[in-house]
Amino acid sequence: MVRIDMVAGDRATVGTRIAYWFTARLLTRLTGGTPPGMLVPLKLYAQLPRLLRASGRLEQSTNALRGISSRHRALAELKAATMTSCEYCIDLGSQIARRWGLSDAELLALPSYASSTLFTSIDKLVLDYAAGMSGTPVDVDDELVARLTEHFSPEQLVELTHVICTGEPPRPIQPHPRRRRRRVQRGPGVCDSRRWPRSAVLQKRRRPVWPTGLTGFARRGRIRGTGVVGRVRCE
Repeated sequence: MVRIDMVAGDRATVGTRIAYWFTARLLTRLTGGTPPGMLVPLKLYAQLPRLLRASGRLEQSTNALRGISSRHRALAELKAATMTSCEYCIDLGSQIARRWGLSDAELLALPSYASSTLFTSIDKLVLDYAAGMSGTPVDVDDELVARLTEHFSPEQLVELTHVICTGEPPRPIQPHPRRRRRRVQRGPGVCDSRRWPRSAVLQKRRRPVWPTGLTGFARRGRIRGTGVVGRVRCE
């Protein structure tokens, strides 16, 4: 039950509403459904827009990681979620794990993974690491780290540690979509010539100067490779 006022769509800024829309769409793709309350965390973070933006950048960077397999990532995140009793993470993460290839039998065998035959030796190493990091106090000895380094590079170990520490399934956020640069269309769509005239030169006052005698279509836009905005004329 949420006891803090949330920022609804009619009160949210344009960027926040875009974040709501992107998150709802991408979570629906990940889970194959519409999880109830999936926008609650965002609507709370929207009370502090700067925190929402920072959280969004962290989520985007985490979701872009591809160093470890999706199977190992799902196992690590789910084990951390069960160790910390995060119901939201367990519910949403289980559905995402199924779409990433984990079976229901493997999900049910997570509490007794050490004696289960459904997991490989590397899977059990990942689960041992997640369980050790999520315990209180943390219990990760040198022997476990040495065994992990036999199968994972330093970059992969950092990624594995990060996804365990974040402790939640992927939650895509896009609060600030980048503006697309306007580029002048080339080719017959703008004029009859497929190439800009090579005789165009730039003076110090940063305006394109065209030789006399050129005729044809003129269009205002950015001259590619120069960063100059001016009138671009096709031959």
